[in-house]
Amino acid sequence: MTREHRSVENLWYDDEVGVYRFDYDAVTDDLVVELVLAIADVRGVDPTEIPPLAPEIDPDRLEACVASLNGANPKVEGKVTFSVADCDVTVLPGQVVIAAPRHDREPSGVERRAE
Repeated sequence: MTREHRSVENLWYDDEVGVYRFDYDAVTDDLVVELVLAIADVRGVDPTEIPPLAPEIDPDRLEACVASLNGANPKVEGKVTFSVADCDVTVLPGQVVIAAPRHDREPSGVERRAE
């Protein structure tokens, strides 16, 4: 039995550099949930098959770091990078980049475009 799960609506594949990306709103989106859903979409698996971020990555601290990246000071630049579920993840202000191993099939519903 296949369970349907919510997907990240704006997940897309960047042909130019070979990574998946999605935008997020630091105020309204739950970044950790969106991240797990996106990785599941990229890997073509149910989100429950993605290992928990904790204890290697503290979800609250990740959210706090990202909140500081999205703060009011435009001079603050940075990124948070880590690996989970065979994916290298980079969180930038307003966007997440996921570099994942290529699979035999493309994730369904993922738009392909060059940035």
